[in-house]
Amino acid sequence: TENRFVDMTEASPIRPACVKGEEGEVEVGVGVKGERLTRDPDDGPARQALLDIHVSEHPTLPPPVSPKSVYRLAHLLQREELQQLALDALSTSLTTKCAAGELFGPVSIAYTDVKKVVLDYVVENWQEVQASKSWKEMREKARTGETEGAAQILFDLLSTLQEKDLIRATPQKQTSDPP
Repeated sequence: TENRFVDMTEASPIRPACVKGEEGEVEVGVGVKGERLTRDPDDGPARQALLDIHVSEHPTLPPPVSPKSVYRLAHLLQREELQQLALDALSTSLTTKCAAGELFGPVSIAYTDVKKVVLDYVVENWQEVQASKSWKEMREKARTGETEGAAQILFDLLSTLQEKDLIRATPQKQTSDPP
């Protein structure tokens, strides 16, 4: 059977996914459990080292791809079980360091299920995420209009934070002592 390659690089920081040509059979490279392949540019050499190790240990398998790439492919092929596996892998690979970038990234903006996973993580880890360098960068990009879809993401985030009582919708009224 001949393999065909589907270009998943638009929003993927890793590599294209490999799809088996036989009907109903999909083969994609996945990372070794516990590997964290983040979008942090400082992690570039670490990511490459993980890829090199994987390829040397598993030369007959496709290289690892990001959970977002797997999700996009599974969505395209309407493979719900694979979509869920990709969402599960994404949820375990998020860190407070990369979550803001993922929340405002094109895959989160394009796919509601991905946005929900990342949004849930951000809300659950709000104190650490809002203190991160990534959050400050994404906030500035949203403020200046550099991120398409940022208004909706911010609205969803603020609404969820308010629902969980992590922020207040209106300031508390100050009471003053009577004169």
